[in-house]
Amino acid sequence: MKNLFTEPRQKIYNFSIFDPIKIFIGKKVEEENLRDFFYNKFGFKNSLSLSHNRLGIYLAVKAIIENDKNEIILSPYTIIDVVNMVICAGGKPIFVDVDFPSISISSNEVKKKISDKTAGIIITHYHSYCENFTDINLLAKQAKIKIIEDCAIVFGSKADKNFIGTKSDVAVYSFNITKFISTLTGGLLICKDDNLFSKIKDYSLKEFKVNPIIYLFLKYINAIQIKIFTSKIVFNLFTRWIIKFTVDSKVRIFKNLVRTDGEKKILTELTKKHKIYVSNYQRKEIYLKVKKYLDKDDQKKRLANYLYYQNNLSSLNKIEIHKIKVDNSNAALSFPIFYKDRDKLHKFLIMNNCDVTKYFYRDCSSLEIFNEFKEICSNSARACNEVILLPVYPGYSMTSIKKNIDTIKSYFKNDNFKL
Repeated sequence: MKNLFTEPRQKIYNFSIFDPIKIFIGKKVEEENLRDFFYNKFGFKNSLSLSHNRLGIYLAVKAIIENDKNEIILSPYTIIDVVNMVICAGGKPIFVDVDFPSISISSNEVKKKISDKTAGIIITHYHSYCENFTDINLLAKQAKIKIIEDCAIVFGSKADKNFIGTKSDVAVYSFNITKFISTLTGGLLICKDDNLFSKIKDYSLKEFKVNPIIYLFLKYINAIQIKIFTSKIVFNLFTRWIIKFTVDSKVRIFKNLVRTDGEKKILTELTKKHKIYVSNYQRKEIYLKVKKYLDKDDQKKRLANYLYYQNNLSSLNKIEIHKIKVDNSNAALSFPIFYKDRDKLHKFLIMNNCDVTKYFYRDCSSLEIFNEFKEICSNSARACNEVILLPVYPGYSMTSIKKNIDTIKSYFKNDNFKL
């Protein structure tokens, strides 16, 4: 019998409508309390909590650039706001293509772009850790430039027994509502160098002065919406039918619930919505949830789910997948597959009760708003046009994983499927 039940691709892993009550009652958590916690648990020498992880990109870039040394090398396969943070901080984005299908920033392309004007390199970890990190880190040391790691979706992961982010000069993490450690909003910056960290702290005190209350309230409402629309009953009776109805339409009723790529425009300075400081209560939420929910069993479950997809989809020669090493933990949010006729396959999966997504990362090197920094990054463009993400989160059932795999395989047996 055909399995009509659908599990949502996106879940909030640890959110309750009563969270604000728990957080605002009792003792506050000061910045130094949080810093001690992260040092004792993860060995992060210097840490700074943020209202959003992309602000960590802004602070790091601002701290490392100089007048005649302001170029920041980064992958264009990212969200618009990351590029805007580089520009707002006074940096000049230098786009470098990724390898395919790993989507790791290419060490060969990085080497070509390093110049006397290079101040730093942003390494983004996508669906697993960046496999070219060691090579790029060596290039950076030889050129005496800084490494900034964007670890938004890999908090708690390890590579070669070290937490991802601890080997670079600066690393930023996200605790946004849909991340593995989900707070209403939050991020973390860590830094090894005391002098560099001092500059970063000074900039944060000068820049972030907007009260977070309204911002947090809106995030709370958004979280409740996601919680309701992805609950088992509501999702199967209502949400998935709306998704089916709009799958090949320009109407996207639910797209703004989880989309975080920012407006499609270039920024040269921070807006008011960026200048939000972190309250003691937000730090408390970060502290409580990292302490409670960073569970090794959950990391193992993600890795097991990723590897199950990997082992069962590797035989399909019409799609491409990235095979990860099994000796590293994996905190990535999804399992990516790449297919040239992606939209057809995506619609087929949705219509057959598999909730998957195309993702919202863009090839920023080809966007008109960043025309001044335009580069031809064919692999980044290909990733944007071909990727479909399959769920791996800890609560996602093996039944749904097998259904996704079987449905993908059935698509390629059904060559006459028409849109």
